[in-house]
Amino acid sequence: MERSCDSRAGYKHHLTNDYLNYLKQEVMDLCHREQLHQVDLFTPAEKRITDREYQARRRGQKKMEERNRKMASEGITPRKTTFETQKDFLRSAIDEAAVVCASLEEFQNFLWEKYQISFKISRGRFSY
Repeated sequence: MERSCDSRAGYKHHLTNDYLNYLKQEVMDLCHREQLHQVDLFTPAEKRITDREYQARRRGQKKMEERNRKMASEGITPRKTTFETQKDFLRSAIDEAAVVCASLEEFQNFLWEKYQISFKISRGRFSY
């Protein structure tokens, strides 16, 4: 898996896919052996999000929890307890519309009527 030049001083290390898979398996085996929570590193994530979106969700959730605590101390029940970014909102709206609609026109009308999301096709790409 390792090439001879990867272990010599002064040479840049190049990580091959085989070596990366070997390291993933070793980490999973280590977690299993030490009875730690184990994440399957070989299966891709169901929904991929960027680091910026993850951080925005985390910050938004923290702010929402602070506001909800303040509201609860004043005797008001908060309506929302989980923060949703604009991308999350858009993803859930598209998923719902995709299940219900059979044509692009119906899809476009559904998104606009229910969520006020405009939909257009430009050069074969969808824009929301």
